[in-house]
Amino acid sequence: MQQTSETIPAFWQRFLATQPDAAALSFTEAQQFGSGQAMGDELAALILAGTKTATCSCLWEWQAEGSPIPTVGSLSILLDGRGQPCAVLEITEVSLRRYDEVDAEFAAAEGEDDRSLDTWRRNVH
Repeated sequence: MQQTSETIPAFWQRFLATQPDAAALSFTEAQQFGSGQAMGDELAALILAGTKTATCSCLWEWQAEGSPIPTVGSLSILLDGRGQPCAVLEITEVSLRRYDEVDAEFAAAEGEDDRSLDTWRRNVH
């Protein structure tokens, strides 16, 4: 992954310059996936490679924080493990599922480990 020292606002402006409807666009947050630099870099690399195309979180976390559930079309800026912007992500689907409703297709889309449902279930906490 290329290291930059670009700020989030500069990265966003560079992205907007490529968009025909730039005035209508905004991002909801800049976020790093995972905890720590190594995991942040690993997950960002999986996203940039197109291997990780899905993610999940617990509904109760959103509720406890008083945060709205993400919506289709929302944009966010992906940060690598050093907090540097590296991509603009768009939410294309949101689904609410119980743990026992998560399927192998979703586990594979999460793109981590061996991408199997068994491993996904072992790693979810």
